[in-house]
Amino acid sequence: MRASLRDRSARAAEHRARPFHATTFNVESGNNDEYVGTLTIGTAGTLAYAYRFSFDGGASVTYCDTNGAGSNAGLTFEPSMLGSISVH
Repeated sequence: MRASLRDRSARAAEHRARPFHATTFNVESGNNDEYVGTLTIGTAGTLAYAYRFSFDGGASVTYCDTNGAGSNAGLTFEPSMLGSISVH
């Protein structure tokens, strides 16, 4: 499985230009798998961040939000439910 992370700018063009960064498996907790990664954010403010996962080397991906839904059939991905990070 491939997991990746990126921050999300409020400006659409800037958001699309931001790369996803590789993450690594950290620990399993019950039914949850935890992955960790590093974001380098050079601008102060509050940004959203997203994880995506792939089981086929990146040919297709599932985007994840904080309430457990992804982008697979039968699930609803909600951009309003992305994680949030504040940089001071």
